[in-house]
Amino acid sequence: MKYLIICSLVISLLLSSCSENIPENAVSQNTNAVVYPDYTGLVLPCNIAPLNFNIEEEADNYITVTHSSKGKKLIAGGKKVQFSIKQWKKLEL
Repeated sequence: MKYLIICSLVISLLLSSCSENIPENAVSQNTNAVVYPDYTGLVLPCNIAPLNFNIEEEADNYITVTHSSKGKKLIAGGKKVQFSIKQWKKLEL
């Protein structure tokens, strides 16, 4: 029984960590973050591979919101921003 409870907790934590949400107290910056490689201002074709990057600035926490011209969003947390092919292709739909 103890094993079942521990497994349930681990699975719950993993599932909850898979989806990023924008915190209500997040502060939006009106400047571009310094990223590497620098993809600032690019318009990408729909069939390109995900452009992963690192944020080169220090902060308490990181939330990145990427969107398509159709308004579909991808949200990633952390200083190293990586999207899976599956997530990236959802922007095309």
